[in-house]
Amino acid sequence: FSFEWGIDNAFLICIVFLFSYVWTGWFWHLLVHSFVVVMAAFWSLGMDGGYNKASESCKASMTYSQGPIAIGSFIMACLSILNAVVRYSLRALGCVGECIYRTCCSCLRRIIQRYNEYVLAITSLYDYGFFDASATLVKLFQRTGLSVVTNEVAWGVPLFVGKFCGFCACGGLGLGYHKLAFGDDVSSDLDIIFFILYALLGGSVTGIGLAPLLAARLRLPRHTGDR
Repeated sequence: FSFEWGIDNAFLICIVFLFSYVWTGWFWHLLVHSFVVVMAAFWSLGMDGGYNKASESCKASMTYSQGPIAIGSFIMACLSILNAVVRYSLRALGCVGECIYRTCCSCLRRIIQRYNEYVLAITSLYDYGFFDASATLVKLFQRTGLSVVTNEVAWGVPLFVGKFCGFCACGGLGLGYHKLAFGDDVSSDLDIIFFILYALLGGSVTGIGLAPLLAARLRLPRHTGDR
């Protein structure tokens, strides 16, 4: 059996490329998350050696221990493609379909994404395998009850406010600098467009800056005492 990379299999090739593209994107996302969560855990507890531990975990994930992140990113890639198929299918129902998607499908994807991020945090901190870390997380939920969920919700509000403030501040500062740099060369009718552009760029950078706080809310070393 041989596979021909020709025009006859163009659709299959596009599907494989799309899946590999999404899988790679999630792999790098979870890799950065694993690095940041170790740094944030050591920082939030006032411990030394966070950078060394994070570097070791990152090197292991890129060389001999790609399994946990590869499995987590594979799950998220499958869910992302399925999520896109469901979303575009529900668009035929108009606003009702969008409400169904946001209420059910999007919420479920975020829950599974957060679960994978918790599992990979345990993997990076304690050098577990993916399935061992998953079992540890289940025990953590059984032992702590809803405290993890409460912590997640409580941190979500200030982080959203921080991103929104960064969005507005960066948009205003960017537009002000744009006015000083270009003066009257650009029509004032385009101010709102430039404001949104600078706000989107600045808001994205703010989200990256808040990533350590996003990871610090896990507080896994405080709860996982299995070792």
